[in-house]
Amino acid sequence: MKLDDPTRYIDSISGIKNGRLYATSTTTEWGPRPVLWAVDIASRRRVWWYETNYEKENDKAAGSSTLIVPSAGNRVFHLPSTHGAGQEAHLQMFDTAHSHIAGWKTLLPEALGNVSDQPNLCVAGNTVIYASDDLICLDPVSGARLWTKEQSSDSYDGFGTPAASADSSLVYVTSRTEDTDGSGKKVITLTLQALEPRSGEERWRSSVAARIGPEEAFGLVDLLVDGSTVYVLVGQTTTLEYDEDSYLDGIDGVLHPFVWAVDATSGKSRWKYVLPDTFEVAAGFGRLYVATVDGVVALSARGTGA
Repeated sequence: MKLDDPTRYIDSISGIKNGRLYATSTTTEWGPRPVLWAVDIASRRRVWWYETNYEKENDKAAGSSTLIVPSAGNRVFHLPSTHGAGQEAHLQMFDTAHSHIAGWKTLLPEALGNVSDQPNLCVAGNTVIYASDDLICLDPVSGARLWTKEQSSDSYDGFGTPAASADSSLVYVTSRTEDTDGSGKKVITLTLQALEPRSGEERWRSSVAARIGPEEAFGLVDLLVDGSTVYVLVGQTTTLEYDEDSYLDGIDGVLHPFVWAVDATSGKSRWKYVLPDTFEVAAGFGRLYVATVDGVVALSARGTGA
C-alpha cells in the first residue's frame, strides 16, 4: 500500500487484529508528528488514519509514538512521544469497531524521559498498566485510574516495562535497588513482582542480585513471557537515542547483560545466564534462543541446558 502525500514513513508495525494491520508513521515535511494507520490486510486498503497533531498542540518536537494493539476487544491505545521528563505525556484510547472514534485521553504526569524510547505500557486483562516512578492502572473503558503503586523508598529509576501473563491474569513488573559490597563493587538487586491487574494485589515477588564494577552500567531491563516462564532480559541490544532530559541518558558504558528465568505462576527462580555482550532473543517450544555476536545459544526454559 502506498501512503498518501506528503511522503510518510512507517515507524512501526504495532499489531494485527480482526484482519487489520495497525501501524504508526512519521513525515519529514510536516515534522515528526505521529500518524496512526489501520489497513485491511485482504484488500490492502486503508480503513482509517489519524494525525494526532501532538506537535502542534504542545509546540514541541514529537518523535516516534507507541500504539498498543490488544489481542481482544475493539480498543487500541496511543502513547505519543515526549522529549522531556514529564512533558505533558498522555495516553489516548481509540475505538476501532467500525472506523475509529477518538476516546478518552488522560495525562501521565509521572512519565519519565522520552516515553517512546521506553514506553512502559501493556494491557493485562481488563486494565491498562503504565510504569514510571509509579505503577499506574487505568480502566480501558473510561481511562479512570484504578490504583497507583509507588516504588519502595530504596528503589531507583522507577518500575520497568510491564508485561502480562499468557492468560492476562497477572501483570509482571521489575524494580531495582543498589548497594555496595565489601570489595567496593555495586550490588544491584533486581526484583520481579506479579500483581493481580484489577486490584494491584501482589501475588508473589522474586529477586536476583548482580555485582558489577564501578565502570559498568546496569543495562536496560525488559520482560518476555512465554508460557510458564518469565524471562527478565538485562542489557539487550538497544537502538535508543538518549535525549538530554532522559533518565536513560548516559547509559553507554560497559553493560552487565544476563537473562533470568522465573516460573510465571509461583515466582520461583529457575536460572540466571550471564552473557558476554548485548544480545537479542526469541522464545518458543520451551526454549529461549539467545543471539550474540558469537552465535546463537538455545536455553531450556526449565534449565540452562540446550
